[in-house]
Amino acid sequence: MNKNDIVTITCYNQTEKRKRGEAIRFYTEGMIACAGSSEGDRYTSIVTGLQEGFSVVDDLWAWNK
Repeated sequence: MNKNDIVTITCYNQTEKRKRGEAIRFYTEGMIACAGSSEGDRYTSIVTGLQEGFSVVDDLWAWNK
């Protein structure tokens, strides 16, 4: 797992590609800003998946199946 790996993220039915490190920083910021809300949970799903090494993640925890 490398911070420069390109990952695929689906959030609110929009899919994008980013570098892993950049995506973790971006979605962690959102996760903190929205803590305790359903939106924060969506961002937590993405960050957790990326930190666990998945290359394709989403905001609905479907990546861990």
